[in-house]
Amino acid sequence: MKRLLLVVAALATGFVLGFGLGGARPPSPTAVPAVERQRLPGYERVRPLVECRFGTDRGSYATLRGELNALVAQARADARLGAIAIDVHDLESGRELVIDADLKFTPASLFKLPTVLGILRMAEQDPALLDREVEFQPTPSDLRQEVPVATPLVPGRRYTVRHLVEQAIIQSDNDAAALLHEVSTVDRFLGTFSELGLRPPALGVNDDFYSVREYAAFFRSLFNAGYLGPEMSEWVLGLLSRTRFRDGLVAGVPDTVEVAHKFGERRSDVHLPGMRQQLHDCGIVYFPARPYLLCVMTRGESIPELASVIRDVSATVYRFHQRDTQPTALTQAGGW
Repeated sequence: MKRLLLVVAALATGFVLGFGLGGARPPSPTAVPAVERQRLPGYERVRPLVECRFGTDRGSYATLRGELNALVAQARADARLGAIAIDVHDLESGRELVIDADLKFTPASLFKLPTVLGILRMAEQDPALLDREVEFQPTPSDLRQEVPVATPLVPGRRYTVRHLVEQAIIQSDNDAAALLHEVSTVDRFLGTFSELGLRPPALGVNDDFYSVREYAAFFRSLFNAGYLGPEMSEWVLGLLSRTRFRDGLVAGVPDTVEVAHKFGERRSDVHLPGMRQQLHDCGIVYFPARPYLLCVMTRGESIPELASVIRDVSATVYRFHQRDTQPTALTQAGGW
Protein backbone atom coordinates (compact mmCIF):
# COMPACT_ATOMS: atom_id res chain seq x y z
CA MET A 1 0.00 0.00 0.00
CA LYS A 2 2.83 2.42 0.84
CA ARG A 3 4.38 1.74 -2.56
CA LEU A 4 1.06 2.44 -4.29
CA LEU A 5 0.55 5.69 -2.40
CA LEU A 6 4.03 6.77 -3.39
CA VAL A 7 3.13 6.25 -7.04
CA VAL A 8 -0.11 8.19 -6.63
CA ALA A 9 1.79 11.02 -4.97
CA ALA A 10 4.31 10.95 -7.78
CA LEU A 11 1.53 11.44 -10.29
CA ALA A 12 0.66 14.68 -8.53
CA THR A 13 4.19 16.01 -8.62
CA GLY A 14 5.41 14.79 -12.00
CA PHE A 15 7.00 12.08 -14.06
CA VAL A 16 9.55 11.71 -16.76
CA LEU A 17 8.62 9.95 -19.74
CA GLY A 18 11.01 6.95 -27.70
CA PHE A 19 10.41 4.97 -31.11
CA GLY A 20 12.30 4.73 -34.33
CA LEU A 21 11.34 3.89 -37.84
CA GLY A 22 13.75 2.49 -40.33
CA GLY A 23 13.44 1.86 -44.02
CA ALA A 24 15.46 1.32 -47.12
CA ARG A 25 13.92 4.26 -48.96
CA PRO A 26 11.19 6.83 -48.37
CA PRO A 27 7.75 6.04 -49.78
CA SER A 28 6.49 7.78 -52.89
CA PRO A 29 3.90 10.54 -52.39
CA THR A 30 1.10 8.18 -53.48
CA ALA A 31 2.17 5.23 -51.34
CA VAL A 32 -0.10 4.10 -48.51
CA PRO A 33 1.67 4.72 -45.18
CA ALA A 34 2.70 1.70 -43.15
CA VAL A 35 0.43 0.71 -40.29
CA GLU A 36 1.88 0.50 -36.79
CA ARG A 37 0.28 -2.20 -34.64
CA GLN A 38 0.55 -2.76 -30.91
CA ARG A 39 -0.78 -6.12 -29.71
CA LEU A 40 -1.61 -7.27 -26.21
CA PRO A 41 0.86 -9.93 -24.99
CA GLY A 42 0.17 -12.86 -22.70
CA TYR A 43 -1.96 -15.09 -24.95
CA GLU A 44 -0.94 -18.43 -26.42
CA ARG A 45 -2.91 -18.54 -29.66
CA VAL A 46 -4.21 -15.00 -30.25
CA ARG A 47 -2.70 -11.51 -30.32
CA PRO A 48 -5.54 -9.02 -29.68
CA LEU A 49 -5.14 -5.67 -31.41
CA VAL A 50 -4.71 -2.83 -28.93
CA GLU A 51 -3.38 0.05 -31.06
CA CYS A 52 -3.44 0.71 -34.79
CA ARG A 53 -2.05 4.00 -36.08
CA PHE A 54 -1.52 5.21 -39.62
CA GLY A 55 0.93 7.74 -41.01
CA THR A 56 0.17 11.42 -40.55
CA ASP A 57 -1.75 13.82 -42.79
CA ARG A 58 -2.18 11.60 -45.90
CA GLY A 59 -2.73 14.83 -47.85
CA SER A 60 -6.37 15.64 -47.01
CA TYR A 61 -5.63 17.30 -43.65
CA ALA A 62 -3.33 19.92 -45.20
CA THR A 63 -6.05 22.59 -45.27
CA LEU A 64 -7.00 21.89 -41.66
CA ARG A 65 -3.37 22.19 -40.60
CA GLY A 66 -3.22 25.68 -42.10
CA GLU A 67 -6.43 26.72 -40.37
CA LEU A 68 -5.25 25.43 -36.99
CA ASN A 69 -1.84 27.10 -37.35
CA ALA A 70 -3.57 30.42 -38.07
CA LEU A 71 -5.87 29.96 -35.07
CA VAL A 72 -2.93 29.19 -32.76
CA ALA A 73 -0.98 32.21 -34.01
CA GLN A 74 -3.95 34.51 -33.33
CA ALA A 75 -4.51 33.02 -29.86
CA ARG A 76 -0.87 33.69 -29.01
CA ALA A 77 -1.14 37.24 -30.34
CA ASP A 78 -4.20 37.75 -28.14
CA ALA A 79 -2.22 36.47 -25.11
CA ARG A 80 -4.76 33.68 -24.57
CA LEU A 81 -2.19 30.94 -25.07
CA GLY A 82 1.37 30.07 -24.13
CA ALA A 83 1.81 26.61 -25.69
CA ILE A 84 -0.41 24.06 -27.42
CA ALA A 85 -0.29 20.62 -29.00
CA ILE A 86 -3.09 19.11 -31.11
CA ASP A 87 -3.81 15.59 -32.39
CA VAL A 88 -6.65 14.96 -34.86
CA HIS A 89 -7.29 11.36 -35.92
CA ASP A 90 -10.01 10.24 -38.33
CA LEU A 91 -11.00 6.94 -36.71
CA GLU A 92 -12.47 5.53 -39.91
CA SER A 93 -9.81 6.35 -42.53
CA GLY A 94 -6.82 6.45 -40.16
CA ARG A 95 -5.55 9.84 -41.36
CA GLU A 96 -3.94 11.89 -38.64
CA LEU A 97 -2.72 15.43 -38.07
CA VAL A 98 -0.41 16.29 -35.19
CA ILE A 99 0.82 19.76 -34.25
CA ASP A 100 3.81 19.84 -31.88
CA ALA A 101 3.81 16.06 -31.40
CA ASP A 102 6.89 16.14 -29.16
CA LEU A 103 5.68 18.85 -26.79
CA LYS A 104 5.22 17.45 -23.27
CA PHE A 105 2.58 18.34 -20.69
CA THR A 106 1.44 17.26 -17.24
CA PRO A 107 -1.54 14.91 -17.74
CA ALA A 108 -3.04 15.70 -14.29
CA SER A 109 -6.64 14.42 -14.24
CA LEU A 110 -6.21 12.84 -17.66
CA PHE A 111 -4.54 10.00 -15.77
CA LYS A 112 -7.85 9.07 -14.17
CA LEU A 113 -8.68 7.29 -17.44
CA PRO A 114 -5.78 4.77 -17.34
CA THR A 115 -6.55 4.30 -13.64
CA VAL A 116 -10.10 3.28 -14.57
CA LEU A 117 -8.93 1.11 -17.47
CA GLY A 118 -6.69 -0.85 -15.10
CA ILE A 119 -9.51 -1.36 -12.61
CA LEU A 120 -11.86 -2.55 -15.35
CA ARG A 121 -9.27 -5.01 -16.65
CA MET A 122 -9.37 -6.49 -13.17
CA ALA A 123 -13.19 -6.44 -13.19
CA GLU A 124 -13.34 -8.38 -16.45
CA GLN A 125 -11.60 -11.22 -14.59
CA ASP A 126 -13.55 -10.66 -11.36
CA PRO A 127 -16.98 -9.07 -12.07
CA ALA A 128 -17.75 -8.90 -8.33
CA LEU A 129 -15.02 -6.25 -8.01
CA LEU A 130 -17.37 -3.50 -9.23
CA ASP A 131 -19.74 -4.18 -6.32
CA ARG A 132 -16.99 -4.18 -3.68
CA GLU A 133 -17.41 -1.34 -1.18
CA VAL A 134 -14.67 1.00 0.00
CA GLU A 135 -14.91 3.47 2.86
CA PHE A 136 -13.90 7.03 2.18
CA GLN A 137 -11.65 8.66 4.75
CA PRO A 138 -10.16 11.93 3.47
CA THR A 139 -6.42 12.48 3.67
CA PRO A 140 -4.54 15.79 3.55
CA SER A 141 -3.68 16.87 0.00
CA ASP A 142 -2.27 19.97 -1.62
CA LEU A 143 -3.99 19.18 -4.90
CA ARG A 144 -6.62 21.76 -5.81
CA GLN A 145 -9.36 21.17 -8.38
CA GLU A 146 -10.07 24.32 -10.40
CA VAL A 147 -13.23 22.61 -11.74
CA PRO A 148 -15.14 21.74 -8.53
CA VAL A 149 -16.79 18.37 -7.85
CA ALA A 150 -20.59 18.73 -7.81
CA THR A 151 -21.29 15.88 -5.36
CA PRO A 152 -18.12 15.19 -3.34
CA LEU A 153 -17.65 11.94 -1.42
CA VAL A 154 -18.85 11.98 2.18
CA PRO A 155 -16.29 11.02 4.87
CA GLY A 156 -17.12 7.73 6.56
CA ARG A 157 -19.49 6.60 3.83
CA ARG A 158 -18.85 3.41 1.83
CA TYR A 159 -18.95 3.46 -1.97
CA THR A 160 -18.91 0.69 -4.55
CA VAL A 161 -16.05 0.52 -7.00
CA ARG A 162 -18.62 1.04 -9.75
CA HIS A 163 -19.68 4.34 -8.17
CA LEU A 164 -16.05 5.43 -7.76
CA VAL A 165 -15.37 4.72 -11.45
CA GLU A 166 -18.35 6.86 -12.43
CA GLN A 167 -17.33 9.63 -10.00
CA ALA A 168 -13.71 9.65 -11.23
CA ILE A 169 -14.74 9.93 -14.88
CA ILE A 170 -17.87 12.08 -14.87
CA GLN A 171 -16.84 14.51 -12.11
CA SER A 172 -13.06 14.00 -12.32
CA ASP A 173 -13.05 13.52 -8.54
CA ASN A 174 -9.54 13.23 -7.07
CA ASP A 175 -10.86 11.46 -3.96
CA ALA A 176 -12.62 8.81 -6.05
CA ALA A 177 -9.46 8.23 -8.07
CA ALA A 178 -7.40 7.86 -4.87
CA LEU A 179 -9.78 5.17 -3.59
CA LEU A 180 -9.52 3.34 -6.92
CA HIS A 181 -5.74 3.30 -6.49
CA GLU A 182 -6.26 1.63 -3.13
CA VAL A 183 -8.34 -1.09 -4.80
CA SER A 184 -5.79 -1.58 -7.57
CA THR A 185 -2.07 -2.38 -7.42
CA VAL A 186 1.01 -0.55 -8.63
CA ASP A 187 1.76 -3.28 -11.16
CA ARG A 188 -1.79 -3.18 -12.53
CA PHE A 189 -1.70 0.60 -12.95
CA LEU A 190 1.71 0.62 -14.63
CA GLY A 191 0.78 -2.42 -16.71
CA THR A 192 -1.96 -0.46 -18.45
CA PHE A 193 0.70 1.76 -20.01
CA SER A 194 3.09 -0.99 -21.09
CA GLU A 195 0.25 -3.10 -22.53
CA LEU A 196 -0.73 -0.14 -24.70
CA GLY A 197 2.84 0.28 -25.92
CA LEU A 198 3.50 3.33 -23.73
CA ARG A 199 6.38 3.83 -21.33
CA PRO A 200 5.01 3.53 -17.78
CA PRO A 201 5.34 6.64 -15.58
CA ALA A 202 8.55 6.82 -13.56
CA LEU A 203 9.64 9.07 -10.73
CA GLY A 204 11.58 12.07 -11.95
CA VAL A 205 12.15 15.79 -11.68
CA ASN A 206 10.38 16.97 -14.82
CA ASP A 207 6.72 17.86 -14.46
CA ASP A 208 5.91 17.64 -18.18
CA PHE A 209 6.23 14.18 -19.64
CA TYR A 210 3.31 13.26 -21.91
CA SER A 211 2.34 14.27 -25.45
CA VAL A 212 -1.04 14.48 -27.17
CA ARG A 213 -0.21 11.57 -29.44
CA GLU A 214 0.80 9.34 -26.54
CA TYR A 215 -2.32 10.11 -24.52
CA ALA A 216 -4.60 9.60 -27.53
CA ALA A 217 -3.69 5.90 -27.42
CA PHE A 218 -6.12 5.39 -24.53
CA PHE A 219 -9.05 6.61 -26.62
CA ARG A 220 -8.01 4.67 -29.71
CA SER A 221 -7.90 1.49 -27.63
CA LEU A 222 -11.40 2.19 -26.28
CA PHE A 223 -12.80 2.91 -29.73
CA ASN A 224 -11.30 -0.28 -31.11
CA ALA A 225 -12.34 -2.29 -28.01
CA GLY A 226 -8.85 -3.71 -28.13
CA TYR A 227 -7.86 -3.29 -24.51
CA LEU A 228 -11.16 -3.83 -22.72
CA GLY A 229 -13.92 -5.98 -24.19
CA PRO A 230 -16.67 -4.36 -26.28
CA GLU A 231 -19.21 -4.15 -23.43
CA MET A 232 -16.79 -2.60 -20.96
CA SER A 233 -15.40 -0.20 -23.60
CA GLU A 234 -18.94 0.88 -24.45
CA TRP A 235 -19.66 1.57 -20.77
CA VAL A 236 -16.51 3.68 -20.32
CA LEU A 237 -17.21 5.74 -23.44
CA GLY A 238 -20.75 6.29 -22.16
CA LEU A 239 -19.34 7.64 -18.88
CA LEU A 240 -16.88 9.84 -20.77
CA SER A 241 -19.77 11.31 -22.77
CA ARG A 242 -21.25 12.52 -19.43
CA THR A 243 -18.10 14.38 -18.32
CA ARG A 244 -19.21 17.55 -16.55
CA PHE A 245 -16.60 19.82 -18.13
CA ARG A 246 -18.33 21.37 -21.16
CA ASP A 247 -16.20 24.43 -21.95
CA GLY A 248 -13.60 22.81 -24.24
CA LEU A 249 -14.21 20.21 -26.94
CA VAL A 250 -17.97 20.06 -26.27
CA ALA A 251 -18.39 23.84 -26.65
CA GLY A 252 -17.00 23.68 -30.19
CA VAL A 253 -19.58 21.28 -31.66
CA PRO A 254 -23.40 21.32 -31.95
CA ASP A 255 -25.42 20.15 -28.94
CA THR A 256 -26.65 17.17 -30.93
CA VAL A 257 -23.13 15.75 -31.37
CA GLU A 258 -21.92 13.42 -28.62
CA VAL A 259 -18.37 13.84 -27.28
CA ALA A 260 -16.77 11.16 -25.08
CA HIS A 261 -13.87 12.99 -23.48
CA LYS A 262 -11.65 13.52 -20.45
CA PHE A 263 -10.17 16.82 -19.30
CA GLY A 264 -7.27 17.65 -17.05
CA GLU A 265 -6.17 20.88 -15.40
CA ARG A 266 -3.07 21.76 -13.41
CA ARG A 267 -1.48 24.83 -11.89
CA SER A 268 2.27 25.01 -11.47
CA ASP A 269 4.53 27.80 -10.28
CA VAL A 270 7.51 26.18 -11.99
CA HIS A 271 6.73 27.51 -15.44
CA LEU A 272 7.54 30.94 -16.78
CA PRO A 273 4.98 33.69 -16.32
CA GLY A 274 2.15 33.23 -18.79
CA MET A 275 2.40 29.44 -18.65
CA ARG A 276 1.49 28.56 -15.08
CA GLN A 277 -1.84 26.96 -15.94
CA GLN A 278 -2.40 23.81 -17.96
CA LEU A 279 -5.71 22.68 -19.41
CA HIS A 280 -6.22 19.62 -21.61
CA ASP A 281 -9.26 18.05 -23.25
CA CYS A 282 -9.11 14.81 -25.23
CA GLY A 283 -11.84 12.61 -26.61
CA ILE A 284 -13.89 11.18 -29.45
CA VAL A 285 -16.25 13.46 -31.36
CA TYR A 286 -19.04 11.35 -32.82
CA PHE A 287 -19.34 13.24 -36.07
CA PRO A 288 -22.13 11.54 -38.08
CA ALA A 289 -20.71 8.40 -39.76
CA ARG A 290 -17.15 9.73 -39.38
CA PRO A 291 -16.11 9.85 -35.70
CA TYR A 292 -12.75 11.45 -35.04
CA LEU A 293 -10.42 11.73 -32.07
CA LEU A 294 -9.32 15.19 -30.96
CA CYS A 295 -6.77 15.77 -28.24
CA VAL A 296 -5.69 19.30 -27.24
CA MET A 297 -3.14 20.12 -24.53
CA THR A 298 -2.43 23.72 -23.56
CA ARG A 299 -0.43 25.97 -21.24
CA GLY A 300 -1.16 29.56 -20.40
CA GLU A 301 -2.13 31.92 -17.59
CA SER A 302 -5.91 31.57 -17.45
CA ILE A 303 -8.03 28.40 -17.41
CA PRO A 304 -11.06 30.18 -18.99
CA GLU A 305 -8.89 31.56 -21.80
CA LEU A 306 -7.29 28.16 -22.42
CA ALA A 307 -10.77 26.64 -22.50
CA SER A 308 -11.78 29.18 -25.13
CA VAL A 309 -8.79 28.19 -27.28
CA ILE A 310 -9.70 24.49 -27.01
CA ARG A 311 -13.29 25.41 -27.94
CA ASP A 312 -12.06 27.28 -31.03
CA VAL A 313 -9.83 24.36 -32.05
CA SER A 314 -12.77 21.98 -31.66
CA ALA A 315 -15.05 24.20 -33.74
CA THR A 316 -12.42 24.53 -36.48
CA VAL A 317 -11.92 20.77 -36.68
CA TYR A 318 -15.67 20.15 -36.71
CA ARG A 319 -16.28 22.68 -39.52
CA PHE A 320 -13.49 21.08 -41.55
CA HIS A 321 -15.14 17.66 -41.28
CA GLN A 322 -18.46 19.21 -42.27
CA ARG A 323 -16.92 20.60 -45.46
CA ASP A 324 -14.92 17.43 -46.03
CA THR A 325 -18.04 15.25 -46.08
CA GLN A 326 -20.15 17.52 -48.29
CA PRO A 327 -20.87 15.89 -51.70
CA THR A 328 -19.28 17.65 -54.64
CA ALA A 329 -21.24 18.82 -57.69
CA LEU A 330 -19.79 15.89 -59.63
CA THR A 331 -20.93 13.28 -57.10
CA GLN A 332 -24.36 14.93 -56.85
CA ALA A 333 -24.70 14.58 -60.63
CA GLY A 334 -23.71 10.93 -60.48
CA GLY A 335 -20.33 11.59 -62.07
CA TRP A 336 -18.48 8.99 -59.96
